[in-house]
Amino acid sequence: MIIIYSHVQEVKGNYQCAILRKLEKNLQILGKDFFTISHCMNVPQKAFIYDGKTGKNNRRGYSIKVGPLRYFYEMLFNIFSIKKYFKQNKEKITFIGIDPLNACSGILAKKLGYVKKCIYYTPDYSPQKFKNDILNKIYHSIDRFCVKNADEVWNVSSRITEIRKKMGLSGEKNIFLPNVSGLLASKKNQNITKEIFSLITSGTLKEQLEHKRLIDTIVKLVPDFPDIHLYIAGDGPLRGEIENYISEKKVNNNITLLGFLEVEEYLQYVEKCGIGLAMYSGKWGFNYYGDSTKCREFMQFGLPILTTNFHSTADEIRQEQSGIVVDDQHQKSYENEIRKIYENYEEFSENSKRLGKKYTQIYINKIKELC
Repeated sequence: MIIIYSHVQEVKGNYQCAILRKLEKNLQILGKDFFTISHCMNVPQKAFIYDGKTGKNNRRGYSIKVGPLRYFYEMLFNIFSIKKYFKQNKEKITFIGIDPLNACSGILAKKLGYVKKCIYYTPDYSPQKFKNDILNKIYHSIDRFCVKNADEVWNVSSRITEIRKKMGLSGEKNIFLPNVSGLLASKKNQNITKEIFSLITSGTLKEQLEHKRLIDTIVKLVPDFPDIHLYIAGDGPLRGEIENYISEKKVNNNITLLGFLEVEEYLQYVEKCGIGLAMYSGKWGFNYYGDSTKCREFMQFGLPILTTNFHSTADEIRQEQSGIVVDDQHQKSYENEIRKIYENYEEFSENSKRLGKKYTQIYINKIKELC
């Protein structure tokens, strides 16, 4: 049995976590037994319990508002849930903990004899995770404990993998595993006709992404590319402001806000689009160590990528020439970069597809090892 613990965002009564969702979907495709427990980050709510075998989702536990007490409760909840399953089924568990608190629960459960193998999956990293120095020290102490005691440490980015190496983690335990879609993408029709003048981006509609500059880019491109169309997947607090800006710039016919989409539905848009956009603003410091999920998804479908240099995936995109990385964070639009991509479209597309195939296979092989 595989048990996965994570922290998630609650969105309209359901949970949202890209790493967790993709693990769930890939394990389901492989027909494996698993369940997940997801604790809400944004609001104090009962945990989501998802049974991968039956597909049933329910809520369990208590809603605790006080932060430190809530985290302590979640850890106890995690350990007792593992203990309960172990005693009912007498079956050793392969455990995956996404983030330090969840991984710590699995490590403690292993020391109690309930877990066979414990994997610490690192979704992000920042030297200054919290503004409060005490909280920051506690966070990094738990992180070091997990790195030292986990059987394997999966890292979503090359920069986090390098951090682990500097912490003394050996190569066979220190695994670079980008957040790709795995079997979800490989089952898609890779020969679908591309709409090369369709552009796509995704993410929470917040200040960490340059939505207004993308809109300004479309405004500049429409006269020469009247069929150009930008799809924006995701939802968030800036949606109303973005809608107003689209209307103000009179490009309503060239931009569609898709709202929040489940992974499979989102990938249906990605596979038919021509260029993938990942324009980070740099306002979220942890992006520097992070892997760009959307860039990995674009690669899997051979989309040339336009992105900024605020994440570790940008290094590979530049090196493998699978797109263009923007270094000037002050430029007003990305018109020239889009034109350059169209001038060398086939080359960028082939390079992107090759990189996507490489990491898709690495991801699939690692997930199969769990079973």
